Amino acid sequence: MGGLIFKPVELACTVAYPAWQTYKSLEHADKHGGEVVIRQQLMYWLIFAMIHIVDSLFGFILQWVPLYSVIKFLVLCVACYLKGATIIYNTYIKEVLRNHEEQIDASLDVGVGYVKKKTGGTWERAQVNDGVLPPLLNCSLAHPNFLSQSDCQSASQSVSQS
Repeated sequence: MGGLIFKPVELACTVAYPAWQTYKSLEHADKHGGEVVIRQQLMYWLIFAMIHIVDSLFGFILQWVPLYSVIKFLVLCVACYLKGATIIYNTYIKEVLRNHEEQIDASLDVGVGYVKKKTGGTWERAQVNDGVLPPLLNCSLAHPNFLSQSDCQSASQSVSQS
């Protein structure tokens, strides 16, 4: 019964509202504190992601810890609403990630290489222009089976002229 009430409140306070504030900061940075606020929100989302990973992997065990859900909720609220993300990040997370940055990057490179190998080129087509695919620009890479080379050239010329 408590989950029926607590879960929507938890999602509203720890996901929906911070996501909305992140949007507002990105779109209206000059009105919402600019780079400082965006940095604070990035720290929050890093903390959120780490808690989510731990919760996903060990949640079935952690649920047996008394008040685990309440503690997790309070940590996320402190991180979001009381500028606690900066304190948590600088005190606990920053140094650990800095010390293991090369190992994490190497592991991610291995994982990305595996995915690239298994997807057979789909990864590269999805990464055209750093993940942003302008309309029909580089379409020979994005849609090799659907458009002729002349269609791609004319589309590229019309986009570059505008």
